[in-house]
Amino acid sequence: MGVKAELASVRIMGEQVPDLLHLHLDLCCHDISDIITEMPQIFPKLQILKA
Repeated sequence: MGVKAELASVRIMGEQVPDLLHLHLDLCCHDISDIITEMPQIFPKLQILKA
């Protein structure tokens, strides 16, 4: 199950789960250019990002 996320939504998710270690983004469902560049600030502990 997935959700189409906008940058604002991803920031909110980052506040709710700041210790997130693994995230998978579906490229066909997201405009991820802005999201990718902000991932280190939104999820500082993120180890694996699959896109």
